[in-house]
Amino acid sequence: MSSRSHPVTPPRQVSWLIALIPVFPPLYLAAFGALGRLRTLPLTARYILFFFASTQLVAALFTPRPLLSLGLAAARTLLILAMIAAGVYLRESRNLRPLLWGQLVIFGTAWGYTLFTQGWTGVQERLGHPYYYVVSLGLVAVVALWISVFWRGGGWWRWPAGALALVTLLAAGSRGRCWRWGWALWPPWSLQGVGDNGGYSCRPH
Repeated sequence: MSSRSHPVTPPRQVSWLIALIPVFPPLYLAAFGALGRLRTLPLTARYILFFFASTQLVAALFTPRPLLSLGLAAARTLLILAMIAAGVYLRESRNLRPLLWGQLVIFGTAWGYTLFTQGWTGVQERLGHPYYYVVSLGLVAVVALWISVFWRGGGWWRWPAGALALVTLLAAGSRGRCWRWGWALWPPWSLQGVGDNGGYSCRPH
């Protein structure tokens, strides 16, 4: 029978590990434990990975500090290969669903941190996080939104989870000169005075 008839599900402890990764990013290093799975790839795929790794290492030799660059390139390449190996181990994207639970914790932390340290002004400017860079926070929101949208049979909770991911994505994005959250979340008069520092007013009419 084909593997489609018997979906592969990792052990429960692996699912818990995946859920905790967004909260504690160093857990990504657990992917190194799956490096041996690369041997199960087709020969052509292994040749492609070998070529990729070789180009990374060779390029490092032509930098002003070849030894340092070679070490960093090797570490980066190993991490990329470990992530690919982890994907080979998980086999199906549905096994990444536990990521969503950790991502929701990150979103709650980001909103709480921004509101506590800067208030609504901080939300209007750009959402922050204690240890996630804003670009990384946006990428986490994109992955969470993808999981929420494509989780078949996930239940009603997918909608608030997806909405939180979408709002977090928008709040973590860069702002234009006149872009403020007041347009979406508050009455128009909440924007009065915004943008006056440069002599350019964003008051709605």
